[in-house]
Amino acid sequence: MERPPESLKSFANRVASLAHTGQSAQVLHLLRFAGFLRAGASEHTALSDVFASEADARPPAEPGHVGVWERREEGGRACFVRRPELMHEWSFWANVPRIEAKGARKRVVLIGESVARGYLYDPEYTPASALEAMLKARLGDDEIEVIDLARINLSYKVTELAISALQLEPDAAVVFAGNNWDVSEPSPSEMLEAEEAMSREGVRGVKRASEAQIARKSRRMFNDIAAAYAERGVPLVWMIPEFNLADWRDPVTNAPHLPGRLNREWLDLLAGAE
Repeated sequence: MERPPESLKSFANRVASLAHTGQSAQVLHLLRFAGFLRAGASEHTALSDVFASEADARPPAEPGHVGVWERREEGGRACFVRRPELMHEWSFWANVPRIEAKGARKRVVLIGESVARGYLYDPEYTPASALEAMLKARLGDDEIEVIDLARINLSYKVTELAISALQLEPDAAVVFAGNNWDVSEPSPSEMLEAEEAMSREGVRGVKRASEAQIARKSRRMFNDIAAAYAERGVPLVWMIPEFNLADWRDPVTNAPHLPGRLNREWLDLLAGAE
């Protein structure tokens, strides 16, 4: 279990000070603002009953579901079909009505975000189709299949998806993700950490705290998925989009052809703006 950030100490001190002076209304307001207060709590609620753990806020696992597909038993075999109640999400995923039961072919699942979805190129071109073509060229058309589980805007829910994908009985998995790892949907302790950093260091402190939060979430995600796949003996390959690498440099940008020396002027203005 990870230790809570140091910022929680100062927050706890503030709450304790208010509670000691009998300012229960202010205590509950502070707890509610920070996201620690359970819904429906009032000034007369016991403090032992008001805290909601961060684990409680996580969506529960849904056995029998993989993304927008749900398990169905047909002829004694399990397939997965799209859930009608999630039709509003179908466009975020591969346009595949059903995932058939595992057969004789080796099965690889590709999991990821927009970059793995082939955003703006899908459905004409997707990384899953490219991966399948390469594997078939190497192993034979009847020896391998790739299940496309990439979703637009997946973010840290890649953990939930990757673990649920084990229900598809993969022989190997590829996770291609990283663009959407950010500080959205912060937990209560992360909000307090950012507040403490702002009060002490200003915006620079918030940047440092945010990067630390991303590192913690990413490390937890890696560990959780890797442990689940290692337990099942399924090889796991991680791919990080090039844009996320530390040595990434944006390519030289220029405007479309402009008359005379306007392209040079455009580049000079760009350099000044940067």
